[in-house]
Amino acid sequence: MMRSGFRNLHLSRPYYLDNEYEAVCSGYAARVMMPSKGRTMSLINNAIKSIKRYPLETAVFFLVSISLAFGGFVIVSTKATTLFARADANTASISGGAQIISNSTAANGKAIQFAGSAITVPSPTPAPSLPAKAWFAPYVDITSWPIYAVEQLGATPNKLAVISFITPSSSNPCTPTWGGYYTLDTAARDLNLDTRISQLRSQGGNVTVSFGGAVNSELAVACTNQASLAQAYSSVINRYQLKTIDLDLENAGLNDQAAGDRRAKALADVQTAMASKNQHLDIWVTLPVTPAGLEREGTNAIATLLRNKVNLAGVNIMAMDYGSSRAAGQSVLNASTSALDSTQKQVIALYQQAGISLSSEAAWLKMGITPMIGQADVQGEVFTLDDAKNLNAYAQSHKIGRMSMWSANRDVACSGGPSGTASSSCSGISQNKAAFSATLGAGYANSLK
Repeated sequence: MMRSGFRNLHLSRPYYLDNEYEAVCSGYAARVMMPSKGRTMSLINNAIKSIKRYPLETAVFFLVSISLAFGGFVIVSTKATTLFARADANTASISGGAQIISNSTAANGKAIQFAGSAITVPSPTPAPSLPAKAWFAPYVDITSWPIYAVEQLGATPNKLAVISFITPSSSNPCTPTWGGYYTLDTAARDLNLDTRISQLRSQGGNVTVSFGGAVNSELAVACTNQASLAQAYSSVINRYQLKTIDLDLENAGLNDQAAGDRRAKALADVQTAMASKNQHLDIWVTLPVTPAGLEREGTNAIATLLRNKVNLAGVNIMAMDYGSSRAAGQSVLNASTSALDSTQKQVIALYQQAGISLSSEAAWLKMGITPMIGQADVQGEVFTLDDAKNLNAYAQSHKIGRMSMWSANRDVACSGGPSGTASSSCSGISQNKAAFSATLGAGYANSLK
């Protein structure tokens, strides 16, 4: 069959399949018409599946070569019709083989007849700087004063927010609260939170919610019943219609192994229950780092989640408050990119230990980074706007899946000017309002995948 000249076809440029085209190729239903022999040969599914991971032109040439071998033409199903229809608007010529000379509609798709010495197929679309699922969202401390109007992000280019933090009630440890101050119901009343989220979504924005944080406990530390813990997570997910959640694990939330086991089992149960309803939940784990990457408690937290079959969307590192772990003369930016490099390698190793093969590219897509903008808690540690610009460029070049920052509340200059100390309501450096969001979020999507 390959004697038809298939081996003489040469690609002018490669076009590697994305998920859309992989679905097209794996779903091919094609018939090779052979009028001279008066019969039809059907391509079986296995033959088609064998080409789904090759360049797009190879898939086309495979069909073409069969067609030419029998002097006929190819009818492709409606699933594959799009593949050829795109050639009408944007084409690239490939040397050798055959040429599309006519298109006509067949009962089950597009009939394409071949003859001549060139094939016209869709030309490649330039790859985006970042994968479609990569996103930027600043943290919003919803209980900090002054109250941050999260809905105002809807009028900006970056419309996503990580609302923080869900923590356990001091009187009922399995009841989620906002920072220990508001139940979900009182937050709706006193903070107008439900309405604010709806307003943001009506402007094309969205939210995820973070559990834990540095000041209060994460739910799993206080809630010791696995079923009740799963229900607590689910109540937040359902209340705010979440498709993505964030686990900010620090202090006891990071060091308590029993809590880590409960958390992992409860979240695995939540994901399983949602999957049974054809719903998906992305779970990000946010962890402290040094320039050398995750410390033992951080790697243990990831290993525990993977061991209990939690489907992790990614690992977000807190690129801040390095203290003595940052070498003398090492910039905050360099410490942060070093932490990213080291953590990405650790993530690959942790997945391998869990029996999951993860490519370098896939591992970068599972990486996130959250700098503390402006003046950090550690005196003398300052993350500048130039740092933000360079970190964004680094993230784009490595195709890092998530960019965040602490916090939207702080993305404004302090009224008294730079002070050298950290504030919860301003960055501590000279800047325009929302300058860090604009810089760190450049090129990232406004959609939580």
